[in-house]
Amino acid sequence: MINGYNFWEPTSNAVTRVVAQRVTPGSDKRVTIEATLAYLGDGRELVRETRTVRVATALNGNYAIAWESVFTAQDRPVEFACTPAKRGKDGNWASGGYAGLMWRFPDAGALTCRYVNAEGKSDVQTCGESSERMEITAVSAASGARARILIRDCGGHPRHPTPWFARHDLKAHKGRGYFLAGPSLIFHEPLRLDAGATLTVRYTVEVERMP
Repeated sequence: MINGYNFWEPTSNAVTRVVAQRVTPGSDKRVTIEATLAYLGDGRELVRETRTVRVATALNGNYAIAWESVFTAQDRPVEFACTPAKRGKDGNWASGGYAGLMWRFPDAGALTCRYVNAEGKSDVQTCGESSERMEITAVSAASGARARILIRDCGGHPRHPTPWFARHDLKAHKGRGYFLAGPSLIFHEPLRLDAGATLTVRYTVEVERMP
């Protein structure tokens, strides 16, 4: 949410507008995607984002993503917030805290996955914890193929190392499971920008096959 406007729910009075975008492919299996996005509440622009995403693919199918987003508050101060995080009966974070770049996995029957952060915490215990990175190992149930996904918070923002949103639940969604992880710098508290101020976040994602 920005200043209370919900940019997630479809019935909201908030709109994300694509102002400009450009895709520049390279001859070496690289591509650069540049976009300018405007976030409007009741028709008034609150924040403008300049986004640059670079993707590089190796011949063996491994690939890497470098993501940079620069958010600029327009003519008034803004507050970035999310649904407040709450703990479940077991003491783990169970709801809320979702914000930012997320990696969503298929349902539980398709694969198994394990999360480990830089401090050695794993799976649901990584949720809400601040860490420079999250390493995820995914194993296909059908073929046994294994992949490693490494997501890094590259710093340069006031919440580094970022808190992480993580869901690792085999029973959610009527047994379909819920597996998702990503950096969420407003997990614990909102972040405010003065009018004209900027916030820059940079992440990298590396995906590689494992033996």
